Amino acid sequence: TFRDFLLHVPLASCLGTQNSHGPVPFSFPALDPCSAYISLNEPWRNTDHRLDEAQGPPLCDNHVDGEWYRFTGMAGDAMPTFCIPENHCGTHAPVWLNGSHPLEGDGIVQRQACASFKENCCLWNTTVEVKACSGGYFVYRLAKPSVCFHVYCGRDDRGQGPGELPGP
Repeated sequence: TFRDFLLHVPLASCLGTQNSHGPVPFSFPALDPCSAYISLNEPWRNTDHRLDEAQGPPLCDNHVDGEWYRFTGMAGDAMPTFCIPENHCGTHAPVWLNGSHPLEGDGIVQRQACASFKENCCLWNTTVEVKACSGGYFVYRLAKPSVCFHVYCGRDDRGQGPGELPGP
């Protein structure tokens, strides 16, 4: 039984190997972000969602802080790669990906993410990491916004939407 196994396994083997200084802690392999991510599926993240302050205050991604995320469901399937006008995605300053999405073979790449506000497509920017996954989707390591009223946007397709502002 598993209990018998645990009774016969030396504690040192759970800690890893031994060296001249004692046990070496066991290290876990890095998880693939394509299988270890947090889903962002809120409908207000979608670029089609305009901010309506009568329904509540602008939203903020202050909980986002360097984890891997995937856009799913009503939020869309990817970050838009074109400038999103202010007052979309449930906030004043929507954040979009200023660059192309990688191919699956590219691995993890760095891209600039921009927040648009007051007709400036990139009033604020940060670096995010992006990876194309074998299931045809993307995951993003998103940086914590430096100010509130920034929200990472999602889009149902990866092309430029009709009537959207071109990027910088």
